[in-house]
Amino acid sequence: MRRISCGWVLALVLGSAAVGAASHESPPPVGSWGHGVDAEAERLLLEGRITEIRDLGTGVTRPKKLTLVLGERTTHGVWKGVDEESTSPSSTRTRRDDLYFRDRWQHEVAAYRLDRLLGQSFVPPTVARELEGHPGSLQQWVDDAFTERQRVEQGRTLTDAAAFGTASLRMRAFDALIYNVDRTQENLLITEPGSRLWLIDHSRAFRLTRRLPALGGGGSLVVPPELLAALRALDVEATRSALRGLLTEQQVTGVLARRERLLALAPEASPAASR
Repeated sequence: MRRISCGWVLALVLGSAAVGAASHESPPPVGSWGHGVDAEAERLLLEGRITEIRDLGTGVTRPKKLTLVLGERTTHGVWKGVDEESTSPSSTRTRRDDLYFRDRWQHEVAAYRLDRLLGQSFVPPTVARELEGHPGSLQQWVDDAFTERQRVEQGRTLTDAAAFGTASLRMRAFDALIYNVDRTQENLLITEPGSRLWLIDHSRAFRLTRRLPALGGGGSLVVPPELLAALRALDVEATRSALRGLLTEQQVTGVLARRERLLALAPEASPAASR
C-alpha cells in the first residue's frame, strides 16, 4: 500500500521515549464479544456462510473480500490473516525508528472493541474468524465510501466540513491512544453527508511505548470534550476483558498509560498530571 500523507491530518511520528524490551508472549484465544447496536452486524460476520472470496490486491497484509449470507441478509467483509513482528530498528515494515512492533490481525479487532467502549463508532464492526483453517480478522465492508485520497484528488466538497473537522480531531486522539502512526489517505474512509469517518487498517497499531506519539507540522493534539468524557469513564476491567486474547499485557498497559496522558491534555488538568 502506498503511503501518502493526509493534507489536513498532521502526520504522527514517534516520540523520543525508548521502548523497553518486548514481550514475545502469545495472547490466549479470542473470546466472543458481540453486544449492543453492533451485535447483529457481528453475528452476520461470525455466522454468515461465505459464498465468495476475492483477493483485494492492495496492501502488504494481503486482505481478501468475502461475501457472506445469513438467512435473507447479505454483507461483505475484509479478512486479514497477517501475523508478523519486527525487532529491527528503522525497519522498512515499521516505517518508523521503532524498536519493536507487531503487524497482527488481532489489532484490527482490538481497535474496533476499544472504539466501541469509547462510544466513537469510527471502526466498522470487526470480529475474529477463521478462513480456510487460518485465523484472522473479518471487518464489515463500508459501502458507498470514498477515501481521503479520492476526496483530495477529485476536489470533492464535503456537505458538512465543520463536522468533518471535529471528527478528525477525535480520530487523531484515538490514533494517539492506540499508537497508530500508520494513518494514510487510503485507510481513512468517508461516507455522505461527508462528515462520517470510517477508520480501517490498524494491524500495526498498539506499540509498546507508554508515551503519546509526537505531532509533526507544528500542530498540537486536541482531545474534544466528548472523547475526554469517554476516556474518563472508561472502565479499566471492562477494557482488559474486551482486549483479552487480542493484545499482550504490555500492549494493554501502554493503552491505559496513553489514556492517562490524553486526560492530562484536558484544559482543567494540572501541570503535574502531564509530566
